[in-house]
Amino acid sequence: MFCQGDYPQVKILDLVVGKVASAKKVFNKNDTIKYIDISSIDNKKNSMTGYTEYIFLEAPSRAQQHIVKDDILVSTVRPNLRNVAITTYEYDNLVASSGFCVLRAKNCLPSFLMAVVTSNEFTDEMSKVVTGANYPAIKDSDVFNYIVSLPPLEQQIMFEQFTKEVDKSKVVVQNRFDDAQILFKV
Repeated sequence: MFCQGDYPQVKILDLVVGKVASAKKVFNKNDTIKYIDISSIDNKKNSMTGYTEYIFLEAPSRAQQHIVKDDILVSTVRPNLRNVAITTYEYDNLVASSGFCVLRAKNCLPSFLMAVVTSNEFTDEMSKVVTGANYPAIKDSDVFNYIVSLPPLEQQIMFEQFTKEVDKSKVVVQNRFDDAQILFKV
């Protein structure tokens, strides 16, 4: 991604907060939460598709991590499927499954970190360290110990602006394709 330049090599752990707060420490048993599990992720678009509301006491046992907007969720189960998304919801009562490694950027832009964990290189490396045959998974430490090249903030900002423009173009192209499909059917 940022192959040119002599950038510092850092672990993802150096770019993030570390472990996020436990939901048990944030919510009371009667609080309503918005729970995000692996099925809440569209792995083709790397986006969240929704959440399920629960009273915290009745939530699945895996509802363990309090998340906030711009947190990146990396599924630790079957990493080759790329169930990765950035949190776009702004609710205070978001809880993620323990099946995610939650990355809260502190020394880089969330968009940069998202690009790292959705890259082919990251997916390939995580696929190499999977353990278990019936339930292939990685550990949070596998994600945290992944080494990345860290470009200066100015380049991260330029990269973020570029990806936003590309995303806008994708929407325009998809809308034109959809329009063409409708005309074709007529």
